[in-house]
Amino acid sequence: MKNIMLAVVATGLILGSGCSSENSESSTKSNAEQVIPVSDANLAAVLIYADWCGNCKILDPKIEKVRNSHNFLDTAFITLDFTAKDKTAFMADAKTAGVAMAVKEHFNGKIKTGQMLLIDVDKKKVIGVINKDMNEPAIAEAIERAASEA
Repeated sequence: MKNIMLAVVATGLILGSGCSSENSESSTKSNAEQVIPVSDANLAAVLIYADWCGNCKILDPKIEKVRNSHNFLDTAFITLDFTAKDKTAFMADAKTAGVAMAVKEHFNGKIKTGQMLLIDVDKKKVIGVINKDMNEPAIAEAIERAASEA
């Protein structure tokens, strides 16, 4: 199967590349033409990001390095931006991306930035979490393991 990347243009939703504010404009422009629904992927790798989050600033570059050096099949990479701390907009973006049910269940009302949720798309369940303490090989292994389980 082919590598799947999701690119949806929505408020606070940045997909297909890094999630820093300086990358968001270029990622939106470059990926807006390739909109692939999460439903076509087996795994959604969902980065929960905010500009003010120190953990995000550590985790995001690691994820980018891993994504650039690996070919993750059947995986949609998504960034949900919680910079504005607007839960309603955040969950609307999660719904647009097709991951709202898993995100809502995982956070149970308390959104925590600085982590990547690995979501089994069919089961709509979080099957793994990546955090800033993981090194690049561990991140790659976690995504590969989750993709094989999804």
